[in-house]
Amino acid sequence: MRIRWFITVGIILMVFFNSCSQKQPKKVISVATFVDHVVLNTIRDSMKDELRNLGYTPENGWQIIVKSANGQPDLAAAVADELLNMGPACIVSISTPSTKPVFEKNAGRLPHVYSFVSFPSSIGIKESSPNTTGLSDGVDFEGSFDLIQALVPNLKRIAMVYSDEPNAVISKNEMQRIAKARGVEFVGQAISKEDEIVTALQSMLSRGVDAVFVGADSAVVNKIVGVVEIANAAKVPVFATDEGSIKMGVLAGLSVNYTDFGRETARVVDKVIRAKSADGVPDLRYKGNDLLVNRTAVEKLGIRLPEDIRKRAKMLP
Repeated sequence: MRIRWFITVGIILMVFFNSCSQKQPKKVISVATFVDHVVLNTIRDSMKDELRNLGYTPENGWQIIVKSANGQPDLAAAVADELLNMGPACIVSISTPSTKPVFEKNAGRLPHVYSFVSFPSSIGIKESSPNTTGLSDGVDFEGSFDLIQALVPNLKRIAMVYSDEPNAVISKNEMQRIAKARGVEFVGQAISKEDEIVTALQSMLSRGVDAVFVGADSAVVNKIVGVVEIANAAKVPVFATDEGSIKMGVLAGLSVNYTDFGRETARVVDKVIRAKSADGVPDLRYKGNDLLVNRTAVEKLGIRLPEDIRKRAKMLP
């Protein structure tokens, strides 16, 4: 009887401790990103650097595991599953295409911090969403249009290629609204896949436009080099809302400082891990107000920079 009792107690204790260990979050921070792109990479790398500064290092038993969807929406869902199955202390998703599957599959189970999501509500994330918080990069559409008109004084027609991403559609709607209010014709072309971007832009350029605008649209941003080459050949300036695109040849834009953005993402992750929940950690919204101008594009297009823009702008090579 005594032996049977000890065996029974032992089994109960094993089940109990095994159950407790499974409920304990692993010392893992899992990171879902969408594609190899200068902005996403800047956020990822500056976030990882700041996390290390905050003590999330191998020496302290921590792992930071990054998985990319390589620009494939279907793979983004698989990446979300793989990272969530690790049972991390916190899962981070960088970009809207990576955040949507993580948010939907996680359903508030594990602490979730999103980053670089311009319009969280467009994918169902609300302030009341459980165990979810993050950082969004706000686009100053009015300021962007001011900049375009300052550098293209005789602006009559503005072109925009846009995908069906929620961020992209909102960007299109905002620019279309502002253009109408300012008496500028908006020439828009929707695309369903990245391979259609170049053809759509060529069609619009052939009809005559004065400027091209690229909104918060990862599909178009992924093809920004081709967009710039085609537009520059037609002597039409391209404007964008992210530093990476401007570094790749876009003439100018108002951008968030994505190095600071990545560091702040790490600080939010730190708060969430310490609290063991994302509940109560407020969402943060950063408005792009760094004026960036590509010096090479200025020279290629023969653009004359107004004195106030010259003084305020950070000139990129």
